[in-house]
Amino acid sequence: MNYNIWIDEQGVTYSANKKVLIKSNPELTEYSIIEECAFIERYAFYNSEKLLQITIPEHVTYINEFTFDGCVKLNKFIVSQENQYYSTIDGVLFNKEKSLLLACPKAKSDTYTIPNEVTAIYASAFGGCHNLTGIIIPDSVTAIGERAFCQCTGLVSITIPDSVTTIGNEAFAFCRELTRIVIGNGVTSIKREAFLKCIELISITIPSNVISVGCSAFSGCIELVNVDIKTGLVAIGCEAFANCEKLKYINIPDSILSIGSDAFANCPKLKKLTLSNNDVLISNNRCADCDNLLPF
Repeated sequence: MNYNIWIDEQGVTYSANKKVLIKSNPELTEYSIIEECAFIERYAFYNSEKLLQITIPEHVTYINEFTFDGCVKLNKFIVSQENQYYSTIDGVLFNKEKSLLLACPKAKSDTYTIPNEVTAIYASAFGGCHNLTGIIIPDSVTAIGERAFCQCTGLVSITIPDSVTTIGNEAFAFCRELTRIVIGNGVTSIKREAFLKCIELISITIPSNVISVGCSAFSGCIELVNVDIKTGLVAIGCEAFANCEKLKYINIPDSILSIGSDAFANCPKLKKLTLSNNDVLISNNRCADCDNLLPF
């Protein structure tokens, strides 16, 4: 969206009427948003690598997705008590009711326990929290948003409770230290690139309630050896398990109806792909470059 702009004395860009914060000054270490501001644009503080804390005033009514991506030193959100839309607990940003976790400061470390009031995790809420080694998700959470935990490079284990139904696009992509994932029985959909390049992941069980695994969901999981798919899965997307260089065996249950192109491409150690359903729709090159694959 194109705006006529106004720039404040600290070099932060707003719309001319001062209602929309468009772009921050990446040199700032602390910043209080002006009182007139009501809307913060997507990526407004993107890669503000020196920013330590930010104060959100009373009249801000909407904070867009991915607003604070790349704020690697950010350790605290401060929200006016008069703000009717947003709040904080221990420096973490929530909606007023605390049912939606919007943004965890990127500098937060160790293990973080999400409060029991939370029912949804916003897009990129924990994205780029490199210092977090553990995140405890309560049974109250039903939805994990796009890129919610993307590039949490220190995260070693995650349990997704049965209450969660959808794992969003790129939700755990590039979590390179993630070795253990427990997917809850309530999950029905694993979206595109959800676990892309989780390079330390060794095994995964896909429970029976999961209907679809999206394109590139586990692509590039180079240490992945075992995939246990329970009956119930209907669709495997394109490149879903591509470039899983150590994957050896995988059983495709009777429930499967379609397998996307290159779903198992470049899995050089894959020896056996058991396919029970003769009516399954298989796209071309599902196993390209799987040189050791035996005939069905």
